[in-house]
Amino acid sequence: NTLNTAYTKSAVFGVLLIFYSSAGCFNSNIWETVTELYEREYFTVISTSPRNEENHVQVDSPIVVVFDDVIDPSTVSAGTFYVRRGGAPVAGGFTYDEAGKRLTFTPLANLGDGLVYSVTVTTGIKNLVGDSMKSDFTWQFTTIAPGEADIDVAQGGNPLAPGGVIDYSVADVGSVKPLAYTIKNLAVVSGDLDIMSISVSGVDSAQFVLTVDPSPVTLGPGATAGFTVEFTPTSVGVKNAAITIINSDPGENPFQFYLSGTAIPPGTTAPEIEIWCPGGMLNDNALYQFGTYPPGVSSPDITFTIKNTGTAVLDVTGIIMHDDAGGVFIISSAPVVPVSINPGAFSNFTLRFIPGSKGVFLGEVRIQNNDADENPYNIRLMGKSK
Repeated sequence: NTLNTAYTKSAVFGVLLIFYSSAGCFNSNIWETVTELYEREYFTVISTSPRNEENHVQVDSPIVVVFDDVIDPSTVSAGTFYVRRGGAPVAGGFTYDEAGKRLTFTPLANLGDGLVYSVTVTTGIKNLVGDSMKSDFTWQFTTIAPGEADIDVAQGGNPLAPGGVIDYSVADVGSVKPLAYTIKNLAVVSGDLDIMSISVSGVDSAQFVLTVDPSPVTLGPGATAGFTVEFTPTSVGVKNAAITIINSDPGENPFQFYLSGTAIPPGTTAPEIEIWCPGGMLNDNALYQFGTYPPGVSSPDITFTIKNTGTAVLDVTGIIMHDDAGGVFIISSAPVVPVSINPGAFSNFTLRFIPGSKGVFLGEVRIQNNDADENPYNIRLMGKSK
């Protein structure tokens, strides 16, 4: 097999910079030549939920695996993907999201309390052209024990992972931008959660003010408490701080996450564009990987979301396939341009990969807009066929 024209054109750059951040979305870190990608005859697991060695997992949690390629769901079975407690298998069912490259196993009954479970994804799972992983992939986790507290922190209904970042986006110097957070004790039957303190720290801690603080407080199973942090910038620039919650969860104490916000001069307004794919945000000039498909087989439509996180209207004047590698990348739906996106609003477009022959295909879609430093906003595209 030979590589197509898109590969030949791109080969002069030598390498592609690829980061496995989430399903299909790539930003930086792992170097692979296009030749290596073309010749690679395996795929990998890039994330799991629960995480390896994670503790205090809820007994009704589904088990999720994200791959870096599209798999053939007909190869998924109790013999190629299994969950075990000791040697005993756990019965359950599978669902597969092709766009997100996400396989979910849902147990038929709740898992046991305070027990260690192992999960194995075998090489019996294939992609659409019959490739498998290099070897079986196994990890384990432990469910929450009776009487143990389990802290959950959310903002706007979205759970936060320890070490995560909350972006306050843009605010004028001298303004106040509050965000409300919720702490919940996920323990089901027993196990009080003690919140001893909530504090703000870091170089810009004075720019983030804890205005509603319920601590100290004890939360019974299922109980919640709220706190509020205001972004109150006093000078221009990017501001960063950390929130630390001292609590009685034996596995997540302290619970810490980070805050970020950008302060601009009073009265300044500007749009700010972000592009999101099914697995997360794509940086400007980042790569989206469709996966591997046989010639003539189409990927599903992949939804990309244009968000305006700024303080002025974002005008999108074009969504253009700049380099479509011979027509294999298609804009399957898009808003009629020009389109105006208000601050905090969004608009979607969809892309599809339809290879006509074998090879690695590279392309690029450009979003023309009025963001001062990200126009056009470019998304590189890659798909493989064999």
